[in-house]
Parts: sequence; C-alpha cells; structure tokens
Amino acid sequence: MLFKIKKAFSFLLASVLFALSLSFNMSAFAIRCDSIFSVGPACRPAQWLRKTHKRFQSCPLDWMMQYSLDTAMHFFRNKFSDFFEDVRATGEIIGSNRVVRDNRNGIVSMHHFNKNVSLESAKWDFRGKMLRRAREVDRILKNSRSIILICNRQKDSFDDFKRFLHNFSRLYPDRNIALINIRNNGGNFTRDVLYETFAATTHKKKPKKKIKTKRRELKNKETATDAQNMEQNTNSDKKKLKKQAPKHRKKEIKKRRRKLRIIQYSFNDSSSNWEGNPYGWQRVMDEIELTDRNFSSSMDFKNVEF
Repeated sequence: MLFKIKKAFSFLLASVLFALSLSFNMSAFAIRCDSIFSVGPACRPAQWLRKTHKRFQSCPLDWMMQYSLDTAMHFFRNKFSDFFEDVRATGEIIGSNRVVRDNRNGIVSMHHFNKNVSLESAKWDFRGKMLRRAREVDRILKNSRSIILICNRQKDSFDDFKRFLHNFSRLYPDRNIALINIRNNGGNFTRDVLYETFAATTHKKKPKKKIKTKRRELKNKETATDAQNMEQNTNSDKKKLKKQAPKHRKKEIKKRRRKLRIIQYSFNDSSSNWEGNPYGWQRVMDEIELTDRNFSSSMDFKNVEF
C-alpha cells in the first residue's frame, strides 16, 4: 500500500514539475504561418491540429501511418496521383475498418476502408475523396506566403529533415517554410532551432514598352524640304518626347529573403495514449499562430474531418 502511495506521489510530482517547466523555462515564442499540415508519421500531429482548431483543411496524409519523409515528398511532387492506387488488405480489422496497405508506396490506412464494403469499391471512393483534398492542399500551399509542416518522427536524422525541407522548398519556392519535429526525450520541455537559412529569390520586372510612334514621325520629317525648319522642329519634338515618354529601363531585379527553418521540440512524450503528452503538445500548439489569410474556395472546407 505504501509503495503504491509513493508511486502515485512520484507521478504527481513529475507532472507538476513538467508543467512548471513549460511555464517558467520557456521564453515567449511564436511561429506565424498562413497554412500548416502534418507530415506524419502517424495520426498524432493531425489530431493536435484538429484539437487546437488549426486544421482548417484536410490533407490525404493526416490519418495515415508508416510512411517516410521521402514518401511524403513523393506524394507532394506527383499531387498524390498514385496514392493507394495499388492496394491490399493486411487482414487486420480495427473497429469497423480494415487495415489497408498501399503496395507501391508502403503507406498504411486504418480509418477509411469499411470492412462491410468491398476493397475495390471502397478504394475508388477513397481515392476520389483524397485526390480532391490533394488539389485543395496544393492550391493552399501555392497561395501561402509562409508554411509549417509538423511531424513527430523519432528515428529520422537531421540530414533527413534538411533534405525534405529543401526538396519541399523547391516544389513551393519563394515561401518561408518551417519544419517542426516533436521528439520524445523522456524529460523536460525544450525547443531548439536545428537549422535556419536565408535564400534570396529574384523577381524580374518586365520592361515597359517603348513609345515609337512619335520617333517615327521625327524620322519622317527628314524628308522635309526646309532643312532649317526641320532641324528646329526636330529639336522641339525631341524635347517634348523626352518629357512625355518614360525612359526605357533595364530589367529590374527585386530581391527578397525567404527563411527555411527546422525546429525541434523535445519533451516526455512516452504516454501510452495515442494523443501523446497533452502538456507538451498543447505548448507546441500554443506557439503556432495562423494568420488570417483567406483560402476559401468552392469546397468551403467541408472535408475537414476524416
């Protein structure tokens, strides 16, 4: 009995100390973005985006499992065109759904294939829904100035994150992009900026068209019989033309700096609950701010659930 009391007290003390570390050990910090999406490797990031009302648009990757960052990059590149195109049932049933694997890409779904519907029929309904979501995600990313991609990957290396970030930035250039990873360290809450770089983007302005009509008129006056009058008129017209016509300027290059970042949050996320440690995840979500950028479309975000 005494042992159980000590164990319960130790757990309570650890929870209190963890909560205090969130309050006192972290300075004010905020990451602003126009859009944010989960890149796995499972459901937890998408669930916390939904719980904190930051998941305003569903992504095909949200409730999937067992996929790498390279696989996620493959889907973003081909607009999810081969997403669950070739599938097989694993034989496992979870609730009312069968677990289904994408044979080509290795990704697994456990929430979308009803066990009472034939696999082939469910596949085409599923793919139609996911391809519509993929088009919306692509449209939103193209219209975002700043993007956050969030995951809780435990085994991926720094090089894996960096490669994914730069590949994604080439796919959606001229944007500020932050890749956030949540990692279980079994201890206190920490935040580290693992990587930060600035890259200049160039935007070429088209030169304005020259005004040629009056200059042609000036050349035509060379045929005038009165050379003296022609010279006077030409000089006068040249002065007028100089005032009226805009100067032709060389192509201007406007430089702007975009930021790419990898930010890692670490805390004790070893909870058996599939949602993870609520204190740590809530803190991460509190440091993410969505702008008021409007992405409304004909879909009206009706596919914001499963």
